[in-house]
Amino acid sequence: MFDEKTQVCEGKIVKTLFKDTRDNKEYKSVKIGNQTWMAKNLNYAGNDNVGKCYNDDADNCARYGRMYIQSEIACPSDWHLPSNDEWKTLLNFLSTTSAGKKLKATSPDWDGDDNYGFTALPGGYCGSGCPDIKKASNLNKSSFWWTATSGTSLSTSRSISSSTDNVSEYQSDPKSRFYVRCIHN
Repeated sequence: MFDEKTQVCEGKIVKTLFKDTRDNKEYKSVKIGNQTWMAKNLNYAGNDNVGKCYNDDADNCARYGRMYIQSEIACPSDWHLPSNDEWKTLLNFLSTTSAGKKLKATSPDWDGDDNYGFTALPGGYCGSGCPDIKKASNLNKSSFWWTATSGTSLSTSRSISSSTDNVSEYQSDPKSRFYVRCIHN
């Protein structure tokens, strides 16, 4: 269960603070259209055995959240990993054109407009089974997020990069390490 606390006004964007009762970390959430998204990547470590920090550096977890293989993902109670269709609903609300720019953080953190308070940061990724987190790449250039949509051997992920203003869809190895944005039930 999440413990909703208070609303914070950041310009024209209203974010709600809530606490993940599993580890007492606080997160902001933001309503975009009819959906409520976490306004920061998940940073839940369990008993220090789920998720990894980019380049095994705790400062990167504090800034970007933890990178998970798909089987490690556990959103807070009352939240869930969004399906690819829920990502499509978000993109349709944003009119799809330049959706990535609308979701990216503003300068100096990234090159976006952050029109809706999603505040995506370029935390990189660790693909192709990611046997060594120190081989993660693309810090300050892109970010990948898991969806709950899986096939027989690949899972759907979403990405935003510095080289485009769109949100891309990929079929990825479920043992890759990507970030997680949970959506409220």
